[in-house]
Amino acid sequence: MSPILWWSIPLAATLLGLLWALWRGRPQRPADAHEAMQERDRFRAAMERPLPERGRGGSVAAGPASRPSVTGVSATGPSADTAPADNSAA
Repeated sequence: MSPILWWSIPLAATLLGLLWALWRGRPQRPADAHEAMQERDRFRAAMERPLPERGRGGSVAAGPASRPSVTGVSATGPSADTAPADNSAA
């Protein structure tokens, strides 16, 4: 009888955790149609606003296509300024 009780504790905890996760993960419904329309209008207004200006130059923030990709990986191999230092003389 003791092993059954021993295994019932983690089983009960798992089931309670599953129920809690299902309950917390459910989609939230708006309180009423009027509130939902106000949220939608706020979202549309935010999407229609221009992007904020950036830096001292006053240019609008650039999208990812216009900026160079900086990943730290070279496609052409190491250059002279990034070659490892010769530590054999030390």
